[in-house]
Amino acid sequence: CRQPLLQHPHGHSGRGSGTGSIGGGGGSQSLLDELTDAARHDPDAQVRDKAVATLHNLACADTAGGFARRPALLEVLSDAAMAYHNAYNNGGGSGGAGGTRMPTTGRYTADAGNLANRTLRVLERSITEDMVEEYRAVRPLLDGVANAAAGRVSV
Repeated sequence: CRQPLLQHPHGHSGRGSGTGSIGGGGGSQSLLDELTDAARHDPDAQVRDKAVATLHNLACADTAGGFARRPALLEVLSDAAMAYHNAYNNGGGSGGAGGTRMPTTGRYTADAGNLANRTLRVLERSITEDMVEEYRAVRPLLDGVANAAAGRVSV
């Protein structure tokens, strides 16, 4: 995750702010915001799945802060992960065993939910003790997903 993740047509790294940035500010939405929007609102389940998968692929120590500072992105990850665990606990299956793409809710498939769960774990490992606000944003989601995994919460 240390290499530039996007390459500008003129050779500039996509990192930082402005158009094409992973999680920066600037005058346009970042890639993380675009992916969050697709995961939340696209009518096509495959697009939503691919958006969650791409978010998972972008999650690392370098991007964890940008993830944690986006409540909508965290909500997508939490909703998908909790739906995955709730479907599993309610007899919905493993969601991905043998390549099965089973819906867990009207929004996310089990594959997306599993990736969302794994992405939250990447964030948990990547957010350091000096990232107090980021920790406060992510910790309740991790607790909620853990409760869903244990069958203690239903969405």
